Amino acid sequence: MDVTLLAFVIGCVSLGSVSFADPPASRLHMTPDLPEAYFLQGDPLRISCTLIYAHFRSPGDNAVLPSFFRDGQEILDTSTAVKVYEVGVASWVNSSLTIFSKEARPEHSGNYSCTTPLFHMDAQISVHVVEVTATNAELPATESVPHLDLKYRLYNYPTTDYSVSATCTDADGNAIGQHGSHGHRYRVGKALPDIVLRIASPTIRDAGAYQCSVQFESFYLDYSSLPRKFTFNLMPVYLYAGPKVVLRESQITVQGGDPLEVECDVTGYPLPDVIWRKNERELVVDDRVHLSEFRDVANSRLLITSLTSVDAAEYTCQAVNSVRPFQNSASVNVHVQLESTTQPTKPTIGTRTNTGRSYPHDRIRKLEKKVDRLIKMFESTTKGNNDNAAYTCQMEMAKILSVMDTIKDTVKDGFITTFTELAEIKEFRKRHSDNR
Repeated sequence: MDVTLLAFVIGCVSLGSVSFADPPASRLHMTPDLPEAYFLQGDPLRISCTLIYAHFRSPGDNAVLPSFFRDGQEILDTSTAVKVYEVGVASWVNSSLTIFSKEARPEHSGNYSCTTPLFHMDAQISVHVVEVTATNAELPATESVPHLDLKYRLYNYPTTDYSVSATCTDADGNAIGQHGSHGHRYRVGKALPDIVLRIASPTIRDAGAYQCSVQFESFYLDYSSLPRKFTFNLMPVYLYAGPKVVLRESQITVQGGDPLEVECDVTGYPLPDVIWRKNERELVVDDRVHLSEFRDVANSRLLITSLTSVDAAEYTCQAVNSVRPFQNSASVNVHVQLESTTQPTKPTIGTRTNTGRSYPHDRIRKLEKKVDRLIKMFESTTKGNNDNAAYTCQMEMAKILSVMDTIKDTVKDGFITTFTELAEIKEFRKRHSDNR
C-alpha cells in the first residue's frame, strides 16, 4: 500500500475521537430574515436568533447558544430550542433563542442583535410595532349630512421606499375598492398617517361595522433579492345610529275574541333593546300576551290572543341603545269592539211597540194601518147586524192575515209587528162563524 494513502486513512480514523475547540460555523441569522420588520399592535410577535453549525460527536459536549440583545441590553426572557441532526460521523446543531408575545406592544420596538462570540458573528434586525387609532362616526338623528368619515391614524408605519394601498369591507362584508366602487358612495382615501373611509349621503342602512386593511410594499431589493411586503388587518370602525321606531298604524279596532298582532319595526346600531308598554307601564307577558323577536334585527312583534275589554289600551314600542337620541318610541291605540248582549224588550199584549229601529219596509206599515181600519169596520158592522159588511171585512182580514203570516218570519229584531191584532182577527173570525 502506498505510504501516503495509509497515512491519510489513519488520520481520518483518528479524527473520529477528536473534539474541535473551534468548530466551523455554518450560519447565524434572525427571523424574520429581513433588515427590518413591522408588526401591527395586538398581533402575535415572534423574533428568533438561530445559529447553525457543524461539529464532531464527543460525549458531554454542550450546544453553543447565541446571545440575544435589544438596544444593547441582553434579553434573558427567551425560549431556547436545540436540535441536533446526525450526518455520518458529524452532527449539525441548530440552536435558537426566541422572543414570543401573543400581542405586539410598542415596547417591543427596537434594534435586535444576535451574536456568537465563539464564532465572531452577529446578525441584526430593526423591529417596529405599528400603532393604530380608530375614529367612529354617528348618524345624525334628525338632519341629513352630505358625508361621514370613518378614520384610522397610523403611527410608526413604514415610510421610505414603500408604496401603500388600502381596502375596506362594508357592513355586509362586501369589498370596497380604493377607486370609489360600491355605487360611488364609498371611497377609501389614504393620506398617511390617515386612512379614511368616506360614506356619501349616509342612511340608516349604512350603519354597522367596517374593517379595512393596509398594505405596505417595497421593491428595494436586499441581499435576499425579495421584495418586502407587510399587510395589516386593522380593527373595525363603526357607523353608529340611534334607535328609530315605526308602527304601521296608530289606531286599531278589533272585534272581541279576535287576536291582535302588532309588528314594531326597529332600526339602530348597536341593535336597540325593545320594551313594550301598556298605558305607560311595562307590558306583562302571560298565556295570552306574547312577544317575539327576530334574528339579526331589532324588530319585535306583540301578539294578544282572544281580546277582551281589558286589552283596550295604548300600546307603546320603545327602543333603546347607547347612541343619541338614546331612545325612541311609537304608540298604537287599540279599541276592542264587543257584541251587544242587550235583549229586545218584549211588548205588552195589545200594544204596538217600536224599539227605535226602522221597519223592514213600507209594506208592513201599510198592512198595519189597513188592519186597524178593518177592525174598526168589523166592530161597527157586527154591532149593526150587517152580515154582508161583516163578511166582507172578514174576508179582507183573512187575506191580510195570510200575507202577514208569510212575512212575519223575515222581520228582524227591533221591529215588533202587530201580531196582537192578528190574534184579534182570528178571534173575530171564530166568533162570526159561530154566530152564522
